[in-house]
Amino acid sequence: MRLRIDLKKKLMKLYFNWFNKYIIHNKSFRNKLFWILLISLIISAISYISPLISRQIIDGLGMGKGISFINRLGLLLLTIAVLSSTIAFFKIYIENVFINYLTLNLRLDLFKQLQKLSWKFFEKNKVGEIYFKLLNDSY
Repeated sequence: MRLRIDLKKKLMKLYFNWFNKYIIHNKSFRNKLFWILLISLIISAISYISPLISRQIIDGLGMGKGISFINRLGLLLLTIAVLSSTIAFFKIYIENVFINYLTLNLRLDLFKQLQKLSWKFFEKNKVGEIYFKLLNDSY
């Protein structure tokens, strides 16, 4: 049981060092994360605009405004829906690229750390257990 706790402590220390190395001190990672958050805020803002336009369409029907007014708002609503879907697609793509790149770097760092460990560590711990923890904890 003590070995599992030591392994967990070593992995947690490695994870915090990795977070500090890649997220806090790496400018390209910070920039990618910034763009992901910014796009998320834009998508959220767009989702609040659609109900406002729908309300204007319904009010326009009730007040007897012209059909051209309602058509313009309907076209605007459709444009916003298409724009929102397109932005959401690119957000998901950027997130997946970012996450895969982070996972790759984390696994490479974990592998380098395993290469530095002594033979006694591998004699005390089962290789399958180490492999399982590395794969499950790094994704």
